Amino acid sequence: MKMLVLTTTFPKSKNDYGTPRFVFDLSENLSERNIRTIVLTPDRPDCKEKVEIISKSLSIFRFKYFLKKNQMLTTGDGILPSIKKSKQNLLLIPFLIIFQFVNTIHMIKKYKIDIISSHWLVPSGLIGAIMQRFLRRKNYVIVHAAGLYLLEKLPLGNKLAKFIYRNSTRFFIVSNFGKQKFYKLLSEPNIDQYNKKVKVVPMGTYTKSLTQKVGKKIFPKNSFNILFLGRIVEKKGLIYAIEAIKKINSKDIYFHICGDGPLRGTLKNFVRENNLTKSVIFYGRISEKDKIKFLNSVDLLLVPSIETPEGDKEGFPVVILEALSAGLPIIATNVGGISDGVIHQYTGFLIEQKSVEQIVNAINNLKSNDELLENISNNCKGHSKQFDWTIITDKHIIEIIATNKR
Repeated sequence: MKMLVLTTTFPKSKNDYGTPRFVFDLSENLSERNIRTIVLTPDRPDCKEKVEIISKSLSIFRFKYFLKKNQMLTTGDGILPSIKKSKQNLLLIPFLIIFQFVNTIHMIKKYKIDIISSHWLVPSGLIGAIMQRFLRRKNYVIVHAAGLYLLEKLPLGNKLAKFIYRNSTRFFIVSNFGKQKFYKLLSEPNIDQYNKKVKVVPMGTYTKSLTQKVGKKIFPKNSFNILFLGRIVEKKGLIYAIEAIKKINSKDIYFHICGDGPLRGTLKNFVRENNLTKSVIFYGRISEKDKIKFLNSVDLLLVPSIETPEGDKEGFPVVILEALSAGLPIIATNVGGISDGVIHQYTGFLIEQKSVEQIVNAINNLKSNDELLENISNNCKGHSKQFDWTIITDKHIIEIIATNKR
């Protein structure tokens, strides 16, 4: 069986850990299950190889859609953040869609593709649906939060969603929240048919690689260390976490911020102006090795995400899966699909968004109770097993095999 994976966000190479890797990881795991997997993704300004052969069963093909230096929609941050960064990037969208469409047809014919796996409802899911409608290749859509938010905003978003729904074989949505949101976007179709066609299957993680016990030697003795890991953008709600650290005002609490983004400079200025530079440390983007070291050395993960005024919010952040695997208790806001991974008072604490007071109380609660911290850590490890890539890949394979027997 040959599968074509359509995606618009993808690492610039197999060694790129600065770009979200879940599409790469899922593709690689599928390719190891006797599925010849070909990934079609847009070129990037920082990408050197047009074709990358990962293994006998996994290949990456990158198509050009504009002058290389101007391909700013696909820098690894995602289409919506790229547009928010510069409105001029909107002009690139027609070129991206046209060239993705043409190259999809070319790849289907050249490599005799059997099925399509489309990441994000638009543009990949839409193109995959067209291929199913006219070229009779079954389209399996992986629905991430950004695609849902985008279709909600578009004038014809509801009609586009219905077209994709009617002309696709299965939908894998990364959170229960996303499944409910998609149901409403489709104007609430027949619930039995919907539940048969739409499955909740999150992205996965390599649980064994995230359980390296390294102790706390990298931090001051008797210190309490909190980690943020992700893009420094508005929906991450970092300002409320920093406000909480300021309010606690404890010399033995350290907040480690790993990641980069457009708000990094603003937040660093806030930290300096409030004399928090010893407590709040910015690292920028870190390596995979350092990420594992942090996850296994800190005391808890803080995910203070919010819903932005534009309606953008989290789906199911992969960092939560990584923290669970490392046995790291989590304090997170109850927005989007976060509650699929953070179970209140079991794998961490769910709090209201923008509530500095609740962040403070949750931190103090865990800091002052070693037994609670240890119990939650053990719960996290147990809960993480269902998110291992082996389990997640099995769920995809089962649906693919079942639907292709018909």
